Amino acid sequence: MVNKKFRISVFGCKNVGKKTFAKSKFLHNPSNLDYMKTIGIEISTKKVEIYETEVMLSFFIFSPEQRFWGNTQKHNLGGLVRGSAGAVIMFDITNPITLDRASQWVKNIRNNAEDIPILLVGNKLDLEEQREVSKEQVERFKGNNNLSSSMEISVKTGENVEKMFLNLACMILKIDPKETLEKMLEEKRDHFIWIIDRAIKTKKRKLEGKRKLKKLQKLWRKNYFEGTESFEEYLDTQKENVLNLVEYKNELVNAKELPEISNVWEQAKNLL
Repeated sequence: MVNKKFRISVFGCKNVGKKTFAKSKFLHNPSNLDYMKTIGIEISTKKVEIYETEVMLSFFIFSPEQRFWGNTQKHNLGGLVRGSAGAVIMFDITNPITLDRASQWVKNIRNNAEDIPILLVGNKLDLEEQREVSKEQVERFKGNNNLSSSMEISVKTGENVEKMFLNLACMILKIDPKETLEKMLEEKRDHFIWIIDRAIKTKKRKLEGKRKLKKLQKLWRKNYFEGTESFEEYLDTQKENVLNLVEYKNELVNAKELPEISNVWEQAKNLL
């Protein structure tokens, strides 16, 4: 597998969710990089697999405070941005001011790293009922600031967060995120379905024919599989497992998103 490492600069106003993002379960926060906090930067990492490439994304999450960003000579923040392969500008979908002020981050990034891809990210999708930033406003902002990519996430619930990582990696590698996501989804779905199909066939074979059942009963007496108190109870459990695996297979067939496929698989693999 090919390994690639990229730095991602993350900007946004106070209270848009950057600190929550930095400390979230989705990222690894290396303790040996705590010294960077003294200059207003949190660093967290994330591994993303795209086909045969393992991409390590290092997120440099900048404080919005002007005392950090304003003095680029003292802290060399401009140099840190110039070393980035991509950038995220985060805003709060419940606070229009955070989108308006995002233009200053676009300007700062362009001044220090003109050609890197920028992903505009609206956080707090879990507060949809409190939304004050419309999709039209986001599209208008992108047009005014020459941005081509945006998406909405919820760091709190995890909605679209993994998709954001994949989008970033694809933007940096200059491959189509939508096409890549669809292909990865189909590959994972087909792989998991193949494993489940094989498990269903194996379990069914064990439950068919007197000779196989007698052999299975001897094994049960020796090991008391599944903690069952009788062989009949064990058989009922196995038959129920087969039915459940069939249901999980159907759920995989109908799943539309990678997280949904992963969730179904996490449940199904316990029965294999």
